[in-house]
Amino acid sequence: MLQKLRAWTRARRRAHFQNFLPARRPLRIVDLGGTVPFWRGWGLTPEDQLHITLINNHHIDTTAAGYGNDGAQIVNRVFDANDVTADYLASFDLIFSNSFLEHLDSRQAQARLAAKICDSGKPFFIQAPNKNSPVDPHFPTPLAPFFAIYPRKVQAALLARFRLGSSARSANVADAMERMRFYNPLGLADMRALFPVANFAVERPLGVPMSVLAWRDNWAPAAANKNSAPLTAAVA
Repeated sequence: MLQKLRAWTRARRRAHFQNFLPARRPLRIVDLGGTVPFWRGWGLTPEDQLHITLINNHHIDTTAAGYGNDGAQIVNRVFDANDVTADYLASFDLIFSNSFLEHLDSRQAQARLAAKICDSGKPFFIQAPNKNSPVDPHFPTPLAPFFAIYPRKVQAALLARFRLGSSARSANVADAMERMRFYNPLGLADMRALFPVANFAVERPLGVPMSVLAWRDNWAPAAANKNSAPLTAAVA
C-alpha cells in the first residue's frame, strides 16, 4: 500500500511541478539535499533545459548518495545546505527541495534555511512529508501509525525494541535518540510558519494526507540566466 501511495504522490507532484514551471527556458535550479536518482526518476532529459545544482553532504551521509551522473545537466556540489546564503540562492532561477527539510537537526535550523529561501526573493518549490499522516515514509509500519507525532522518548523506545518498516532496530534508547536527531517532521502549520510567503497544498492519495507542498511562483518576466551553475557556493 505504501508503495502505491508513494507512486501516486510522485506522479502528481511531478505533474504539479511541470505546471508550475514557466515556459521560458533554460532554467537553473538549486536542489537542497537533492540526488541524481531523484531527477533521473522524474525523467529529466536534455530537452527539458533544466540545469540542476545539487547541494548535499552525501560524502558524509551516503544513504541517499547520487549515482551515474552521465551528463552536464546535473551538477553535484558537496557541502552542507545549512551553509547556503540568500545571495547564493538568488543566483538561481528556482529553489527546490524534496523530502529534505525534515532531516535538518533542529527547528532552528529549519527556520534559518527557510528564512534564507524566502529572503532570496526567488521562486521555490518545497515538499516535506506530513507529520500528521498515519503513514510515515521514514518508518512505514502499521505497528506505529502516526509515528511522527509521538513524543520523542516514545519514538526512541519503539525504535530500540522494534524494526519499524524498512529501518533496522536501534541498539538501545540512547542510540535511537541520536538517530532521531535528524528526524524533525513537519505539518501544514509548521510549513506555513516557515514559509509565510508561500502557497500550500496537502497531497492526499486515497485521502491520506501524505505530504505538504509549499511554493512561490513569482517568476521574473526576463529570460533565465546563463546555463552554467555557479562553480562555488558562498557560505555563511
